[in-house]
Amino acid sequence: DLMENHLIHAGIFLAANLKNSDLWGEYNYLANRTDYSIRFDRKVLNQDLDYDYSQRIRFNRIEVKALYPFNLRHKLAISGTYSLSRAIDQINFRTPESVMGFAGIKSEYQFDNTLHVEENLQEGQRVWASAEFQKSTIQSGGYVKLKLDARKYISITNWLYFFGRFSAAHNVKVGALDVLPQTILGGMDNWLFQTRESRTTENPLGTNGIAQRDVFMSDFAGNLRGFGVNKMSGNSHLLLNLELHIPVKKLVSQDQERSQFLNNLQLVGFTDIGSAWTGSSPF
Repeated sequence: DLMENHLIHAGIFLAANLKNSDLWGEYNYLANRTDYSIRFDRKVLNQDLDYDYSQRIRFNRIEVKALYPFNLRHKLAISGTYSLSRAIDQINFRTPESVMGFAGIKSEYQFDNTLHVEENLQEGQRVWASAEFQKSTIQSGGYVKLKLDARKYISITNWLYFFGRFSAAHNVKVGALDVLPQTILGGMDNWLFQTRESRTTENPLGTNGIAQRDVFMSDFAGNLRGFGVNKMSGNSHLLLNLELHIPVKKLVSQDQERSQFLNNLQLVGFTDIGSAWTGSSPF
């Protein structure tokens, strides 16, 4: 509040092994109708394979964005990014570092007419649609990424709510590029007991527990509950999430409870249907 139209956000994540980290900082200038922002991300991932191999991946990205609101519901965002990934062999220091850089531009349309009902409950719909082009600064090629995320929130009764989400993405290689970033399916956001699926085919998290150099250029599509992270991955994906939410306090009383925990507690029934692939569609 003291800085009025100047907004600064920053965050840090440090893993229990004190080796893996995620740092970011963001500055927003909000004085005019068009909002401007600049953001920096740095991620570090250390991975060991017994005593035979140890790899460190360093990822840095800077993003400059302009967001123009047509009205309260419709927005258009244009951003430019520069990303640099570096994979380092920590056993044999004579091994040359594997480096890849991307310079890109992204256009994103946002629609949001949701209304807040209660904590973690809303009505309406949200849509994000984006087109992105990333040009390699090391090689001659690049890639185009198209994404769609549409969500619908419906109040069926005062104690039953339906949430639906459809997500899709498609990556297309342009020119010569050794690795095309993929979408990763499986697992769920913020789950305490997250597991990772072992894969025998090439994927962003690797076949032997050592991730690819450009793993941070890949996307995590969202919830595919019942499976571990990286159950599937590919240049394209489709994902459907369907949920029924029942606020527990509505079953107990229509009045506001003194317990904040009870006010926020919900029962959720869900189903997730999704697939990821590379090449021809499996459908």
